[in-house]
Amino acid sequence: MPELPEVEIIVRRIREVFLDSVVSDVVLPSKRGSFSMDQMRQRLIGQRLEDVLRRGKAIVLKIGQGFLIIHLRLNGQVCIVHNLPRHCIFGVLFEDKEYSLYVCDFRGLAQIKWVEDLDEDEFINGLGPDALYDELAFDYFYDRIKRNRGSIKTLLMDQRFISGIGNIYAVEALFRAGISPHRPASSLSRDEAKRLHKAVKEVISLAVKRAAVPEKYFKDDSRRPAKRASWEFFVYGRDGQECRVCGGKIKKTKIAGRGTYFCPNCQV
Repeated sequence: MPELPEVEIIVRRIREVFLDSVVSDVVLPSKRGSFSMDQMRQRLIGQRLEDVLRRGKAIVLKIGQGFLIIHLRLNGQVCIVHNLPRHCIFGVLFEDKEYSLYVCDFRGLAQIKWVEDLDEDEFINGLGPDALYDELAFDYFYDRIKRNRGSIKTLLMDQRFISGIGNIYAVEALFRAGISPHRPASSLSRDEAKRLHKAVKEVISLAVKRAAVPEKYFKDDSRRPAKRASWEFFVYGRDGQECRVCGGKIKKTKIAGRGTYFCPNCQV
């Protein structure tokens, strides 16, 4: 599942390619949506793409009198391509554009929703402060930590606490802060919480600057060559490898059903 940095990169590219373009047609080959082709044609055709936003890990297109909310979930993929791609569940074509914008998912689990008022959407309203854009005040951060008895790693992934952080950047932030992912959130001292607060902002900002989006999440034929990632994880995906700080072995466990990587020496 793409996390905040990957979605942020996708949003910026959609904005760069299609902003202010007028919708010429809509593609809706899947019948799994909560809307019909006629509904989407009436709402979108002839309307201008006025803005492209990110809310947590969701893509939001402001078109005409409403908003398309796109959540890629586990296997969703955004495609900026010439022709209808495989497993397409939704697509938007634009006037005077060589490429079109499609959402694909071979399992059909990606979600697309139309709302007229973004602020009244239940999903959007339930999101916590954005890990990249919002100030994320330390007092709020520390207060929520001290009131939570679950693992700190699970809390970091709770979109109601901070929006945008998933499995990858939760473990990376915890490593940078020197905190074990197994720790109960409420056990963190104020100084530990300060380190983690700083690490969350740093790891997200750095990932947006350096990460590229895997093609399984984003196919962009309008830009060649594709940007290559210059991001190197400290712990994620490095089970059994040497820690880049202490030389010990990175371990993998499961917390709340998610693969969790950590260094037993560096994280306490």
